[in-house]
Amino acid sequence: DIVKEEQELLQIRNNNLAKMEKKTAIAISLGGILSMFLTIIISILLIRMVVDPIKTVTNTFKEISEGDADLDVRLKTNSNDELGYMSKYFNTFMTKLKELIIENKNQSWLKTGQAELNEKMRGEQDILELTTNIITYIAKYLNLQIGAVYIKALDDTFNLFGNYAYDMNKHLSKGIRFGEGMVGQAALQQQTIVITDVPEDYIKIASGIGEGLPRNILVSPFVFDNEVLGVIELGSFHEYTDLQLKFIEQISSSIASAVRSGEDRLKMKGLLSKTMDQAEELQVQQEELRQNNEELEQQTKALKKSEAYLQRQQEELRVVNEELEERTRILEKIGRAHV
Repeated sequence: DIVKEEQELLQIRNNNLAKMEKKTAIAISLGGILSMFLTIIISILLIRMVVDPIKTVTNTFKEISEGDADLDVRLKTNSNDELGYMSKYFNTFMTKLKELIIENKNQSWLKTGQAELNEKMRGEQDILELTTNIITYIAKYLNLQIGAVYIKALDDTFNLFGNYAYDMNKHLSKGIRFGEGMVGQAALQQQTIVITDVPEDYIKIASGIGEGLPRNILVSPFVFDNEVLGVIELGSFHEYTDLQLKFIEQISSSIASAVRSGEDRLKMKGLLSKTMDQAEELQVQQEELRQNNEELEQQTKALKKSEAYLQRQQEELRVVNEELEERTRILEKIGRAHV
């Protein structure tokens, strides 16, 4: 009986052991499968962590080469390994590239505006035509609403010439002197003045353009050889950007040179007209002198004829006088003989 019980107990243990082995095998299989899935997931994540940044970098460089890149793309990896370093340097590169591209676009915009404005100022134009072309181009290029150009006269006052979207009948103003209003103050200081959010009651006093203007005013003088030749006044509904202010600063010297050239041409035309008038007057005088010379020659000839006639008469008179003297001597001899 004892042996039988031991055999039964052993059989039970064997059965339990078999069950445990089966469960262990199942657990090991499930663990293997789970490990495999975890390995796959981790591998996918690792691949995405490596491949996605590289793919982003590759696509970005491709877009840059094609000239159509998203300059705001950045990598978000913050690890301290090689991938993190690559992300850091890539982000720094994109930041500097964006700054460089924006700067190049700004420089291109500035140079294009200067070149186009220089083209508008070419040719022989009078001051009114020249300043009208200047202010019209500036207002359109900067998307401004109104503008005017004041030119310094001989009496040192600034008078309105070219204008854009300007009511001449409503806002016609007299000459502005140095230090008078914004225009005169900018001319006096030889500096650009910018006023933002200008009150309506202030603009009537300080601006040469008058009421009803946009609320942001820019007044900039243009100077040639340290002499203020004129002042540009611009009005905008929006505040002026640094790029717009830089554009006004850069074109100032070109405008001054064009205006000085226009004034010189005007002076040259005046001198040429005066010279032509003097030449015509001199020609008339020369003609009068020629006629006077001809009359003088005729009078000289007539005088010479008169002198010859008088000489003949004098010669005849001398002969007559000699004959009379001879006769007188003869008569005197005859008279003495009778005595």
